[in-house]
Amino acid sequence: MARAGIQEPEDRYLVRLLGRVNYQLQITPGRRELLDARAWLLAQRTGRPDHSNT
Repeated sequence: MARAGIQEPEDRYLVRLLGRVNYQLQITPGRRELLDARAWLLAQRTGRPDHSNT
């Protein structure tokens, strides 16, 4: 994270990113890439592997 210039902890950054993805889904519901990103971010939060592509 520091290499990318992000100073906040990874878990806080992922929560913020999830908020942005959720906002975009409110504007454009059903966009597959946003749904995939949301599923991946939720899997990162819970510590479970993402199996949305299977």
